Amino acid sequence: MNEIKKLESLAYDHLMERDPKNWSKTFFETDRACDAYKNGVSESFNSVIDDARKRPLITMLEEIRIYVMERLCTQKSKESSWGDLHICPSIRLKLSKIKALQRFWRVVPSSYQEFEVRLGYDAYSVDLGKNTCACRAWQLTGYPCVHAYAAISNLNRDPEDYVSPWLTTTMFGKVKVELAQEVYVASDSDSEVEVEAQVEVEVQDGEDQVAVKVQGHGKGQEGEELAALQDPVGQDD
Repeated sequence: MNEIKKLESLAYDHLMERDPKNWSKTFFETDRACDAYKNGVSESFNSVIDDARKRPLITMLEEIRIYVMERLCTQKSKESSWGDLHICPSIRLKLSKIKALQRFWRVVPSSYQEFEVRLGYDAYSVDLGKNTCACRAWQLTGYPCVHAYAAISNLNRDPEDYVSPWLTTTMFGKVKVELAQEVYVASDSDSEVEVEAQVEVEVQDGEDQVAVKVQGHGKGQEGEELAALQDPVGQDD
């Protein structure tokens, strides 16, 4: 931060006005299997429901419910096409790229589960028993970093066995089933319409997650009382 302050004081002031936990990976909590710091997921979701938000309240909730239901069905079909894969395809792709880089690192054993992984003057300690690396990338992302991959390969083990459960196909399918049970129309009659929808938006790379819940209830008859959340996803700027 001192270097940023020397280069541009206004940029330094702008960053310090915000909590570093929201934009610096140094302060991110570990064991979350997500190292994303961007707001792209919520912005993407807002763009999808932009037209629905211009509708009357009950219509808006119904359109959001239908969109979520179709998306869950699509994601469930995608999961069925993965066959016997243990982890999600996007994570497998990342591991394959890491595999090409890990061969440059030298692994020095410290104990059965602990290693020092070196490349030139750079060195990182890896503990396979605790699933940790000194670079913190493994703890943040949920899948082995290049240093951990090199240590795992040194023992002739499968790196996929060290991937966080949150990034497995089993967890992917379980979450989708539980969410699908939450998306429904509670009742629909001439006198009353109640709609409840629970929405979760995810990025396939496992980099970001946003949960949005919208719910409402009201009378169908014209002029009768209507109560619900006015803006379930926030106002536009």
